[in-house]
Amino acid sequence: MRAGDAEALLRFYHGLSDATVHFYEPYSQPTPENMREVVERAVAGCDLALVLVTPDGEIVGHAFLSDISAPEPTLGIGLADAWQNKGYGPQLMTRLLAEADARRHVEAVLLSVNKQNARALKMYTSFGFSIYGECDHRAPGDSYRMRRRPLSMGPPMNADERR
Repeated sequence: MRAGDAEALLRFYHGLSDATVHFYEPYSQPTPENMREVVERAVAGCDLALVLVTPDGEIVGHAFLSDISAPEPTLGIGLADAWQNKGYGPQLMTRLLAEADARRHVEAVLLSVNKQNARALKMYTSFGFSIYGECDHRAPGDSYRMRRRPLSMGPPMNADERR
């Protein structure tokens, strides 16, 4: 992500289908102001953000680790409908998680995912994320909380180790 991407990022979020927004809505009401803040945080290094951009400059994907200086940054990833199921999600995940793994202070990467989002659950599990709880997104208990420890810290913790 680069300075000046706020308008294109806003277009990306406003262009998502209702079905995609149902599963991926990191910003409940994307506005020019909060998209400028998202870009500013990325440019300042507070968040790590990647965008998938077409040759004509249209943003069609946004993936991020928020608060990358924290021991447990939160991951989010979304793609425009026409760009889903083409391998771009795993490519973005690979780049983000490699960056998290390279940072010694990162103890785990967290995310939340709607329980009905089978594709995302499958992808997150394939990257070593495991469910450690539930949370509310659109309805009580409709989403899982997932965690992935960096590869340098060994295999994922089981439920007994987390207590």
